Amino acid sequence: FTPEEQRCVRAILDRALGLIEATLPELADTLFGQTTALHTMELLYAQNEPAINVYDVGGQFKPHRDKHRLSILVPLTSPDEFDGGGTAFWPEVECAGRRVRRGCETAKHTLKPTAGSAMLFGGELMHAALPVTAGTRVVLVASLTPRAFRFGDR
Repeated sequence: FTPEEQRCVRAILDRALGLIEATLPELADTLFGQTTALHTMELLYAQNEPAINVYDVGGQFKPHRDKHRLSILVPLTSPDEFDGGGTAFWPEVECAGRRVRRGCETAKHTLKPTAGSAMLFGGELMHAALPVTAGTRVVLVASLTPRAFRFGDR
């Protein structure tokens, strides 16, 4: 990202953190060990993130866990600009483990929110970007952990 793009991405992430702080203080405490000033934390990101993922026809991201405290996805295209796609989620109780197990091939929930919406979820949640069948899907992605936490801490 250019410096201007980096400022824009950080503004989006700060807004998401502010939303958590203002409306979900228990979640803030669980994820970050504090309920205020989340935007001041030094954040560690997944390799090559924040990033903009572009999914053309056939583009997908197989089921995985981000292994960070928080994952933020912001769709940059509207669902009417592509077919297929979306972000799929599997319940932890039924599909625990490193990979999608037998009987868990079909996601429990699939979301295709409007452009500019934010999906926030814990990085241990199994999820995937489903294959795009027509058009192009573009998503800002950031998986992050405050430096104060070691990866894998709960």
